[in-house]
Amino acid sequence: MFGKTSELFEFNKMLFIYLCSSSIAFILLIYWFVYKIKPIQRSILNIPIILFIFFQLISTLFSIDVHTSLFGYYGRFNGGFYSILAYVVIYYGFIFLYSLQKDSKSFLFRFLQISLISSLLTILWSIPGKFGHDLSCLLFVGEFNNSCWTAQFNPSVRMFSTLGQPNWFGAYLAVHFFIALFFLLKKQEPRGFLLVKGFSFLYLILNFSALLFTRSRSAIGSVGIGFFIFILYYGISSIRLKHKLNSLIIALLISMVLSVIFFRTGIEKVDTYLLPQTYTSFFNKTQQKKIAPTVTNINKDLVVGGVTDSLDIRKIVWKGAFDLGKEYFLFGTGVETFAYSYYFVRPKEHNLTSEWDFLYNKAHNEYLNYFATTGLFGTLSYFIFIGIVFFVIYKAWNKAKDDTDLQLLFGLLFLSYLSILITNFFGFSTTTINLLFYFIPSYPIYYLYKSKHPYENDNKYTLNSGLVILTLLSLTYFFVLVFLSNYWVSDIKYAMGDIYMKMNDYNIASTLYEQALEYHYEHVYEDKLSNCYANLAFIASYQKEKDKTVQYIQKAQDYNNRSLQASPSNIIYLKTTVKNDYLFYQITLKKEYIEKGLIALKKANVVGPTDSKISYYLATYYSMLFDEEVNLSQKQLYSKNAINAINESIEQKPNYIDSYILKAQLLRKFGRKQEAKDVVEFALKQFDPRNKILLKELDTLK
Repeated sequence: MFGKTSELFEFNKMLFIYLCSSSIAFILLIYWFVYKIKPIQRSILNIPIILFIFFQLISTLFSIDVHTSLFGYYGRFNGGFYSILAYVVIYYGFIFLYSLQKDSKSFLFRFLQISLISSLLTILWSIPGKFGHDLSCLLFVGEFNNSCWTAQFNPSVRMFSTLGQPNWFGAYLAVHFFIALFFLLKKQEPRGFLLVKGFSFLYLILNFSALLFTRSRSAIGSVGIGFFIFILYYGISSIRLKHKLNSLIIALLISMVLSVIFFRTGIEKVDTYLLPQTYTSFFNKTQQKKIAPTVTNINKDLVVGGVTDSLDIRKIVWKGAFDLGKEYFLFGTGVETFAYSYYFVRPKEHNLTSEWDFLYNKAHNEYLNYFATTGLFGTLSYFIFIGIVFFVIYKAWNKAKDDTDLQLLFGLLFLSYLSILITNFFGFSTTTINLLFYFIPSYPIYYLYKSKHPYENDNKYTLNSGLVILTLLSLTYFFVLVFLSNYWVSDIKYAMGDIYMKMNDYNIASTLYEQALEYHYEHVYEDKLSNCYANLAFIASYQKEKDKTVQYIQKAQDYNNRSLQASPSNIIYLKTTVKNDYLFYQITLKKEYIEKGLIALKKANVVGPTDSKISYYLATYYSMLFDEEVNLSQKQLYSKNAINAINESIEQKPNYIDSYILKAQLLRKFGRKQEAKDVVEFALKQFDPRNKILLKELDTLK
């Protein structure tokens, strides 16, 4: 993670993964073409991987935004076509790495231990934040408190450590819970027995406690389901083989129960049963049962304020994702384009949630996300891959009957993989989860299909015949490294540009955005640069600098056109057109800019037919055209269109108070004062009787 990039966590992890995968690819290709050693073994998983990559490529080629499909949505980055290639390269790199070891099993154990230590560091990093002293704030802004985070992401409420979000941290911990469980139960030599067992046990308690502190229902549930399966299998096996129950398992189970009692789960339905008052009435027969007050005639659609339950929002987004998949059935809208395509089918119910104005860049269900963005073929190939992975783990588990440690490992890797699938059902994969998603199958595959050690082959290791190839590979690798470094620098420039943009220092912001584009192309940069130049044009016009005004308007239009050419269905860029044209109209007072803005709004309305803000802006633009028009019949048409648009906005979002205010103002403007008064009185009664804007509007209507 790094404090000066536009996204602190995922961007830096993704670039690090690109660096690792390109380095691994470079090494594997040297083995293949220079030393004539094929690094990829034949296995049952090769064809599913090829099929999955192929359909991801097809979806990318037919995408509504090819650039986003290649690199991933800017702000999430993980999941684009290039990232999938990177994970697959790392998967094959692990398999080849095992083949280079004299004792691949011991190597795997050491690697898993390193992964556990890494996860332990993330837990330790997160603990001070739970008590109001976050280490990330100390690192980024030099303040040893939680002030650098918003109320929505407060580590004292929900821990997220270096992962970025509580659900991401929870999913990462869930996988490592079962890895640590393996080291707790595996056979151990007398030397270091207490150290290994003690570390594993303490880690598991710390891991599970941190998991509870994330308040991630999906992650807690995945560990609960996985551990229940393990206890069930372990208990049945112990009875069948007449073994004594392992005291460490019993101690762990008791410790987990105590952790739940002391720390709670954050799941209200579960935590209710952990409160003493829940059982008070049961034991105190004389206590009278409290009768809840009856509440009637509440229209939930019109409740203002409050926070909608995340699961309720997910259900709405899932419905939209499923509808999108049905509409783009074969290949979807394009890999990682959900942020833009969701608007095509966004259910009206989304407008009635507390996150109605949020941009959803994922479907918050990995499988529906694949269905929406890669269609039937992309989703089926993904499920086939998962099914084969489970089959491979089972076959490896069955083959390892003579090696109890390895059999135990395969069983727990199965539960780790299951935890990923569960958390992905209620969320989406991140860089760390995708790494584990492709890493976990690597050793079972190697174990089933391992061939003899590469250095046991009769190969002549001379560079003479492969010198040209080595040179070409080295140059390619060098250019990849330059590309990645430029990508990283460009994002830092872009992040700095955003800071100056928020400070309204458009001169410095435009320079930084231009520099970002020089290092790496992103139509996101062009969009920001377009709006930046529009604001510079407005300032220049105010300062009576006509030449600069014309120059800035032209630049703003050019960059806006470029961004829309790259992503024509992007509702965000269409809204930028609308905002820019509004500024240009204020600068020039030319009607043509209202008309251009109206065209962009109509396009946006087609892209996002349930976006109530678009209807709101349509009403505003029709109102401006009404002011500009002299023809009476045309004025009447504009007034009618304005009222229709604002009615549409209210119909889409009945609890949007701004729409009622605008409707009242429009009705008053068009001489329909009684109707305007009725709207204001309704809004005051329905929302807030003390709303100053509404009360002021009511005064004008008396």
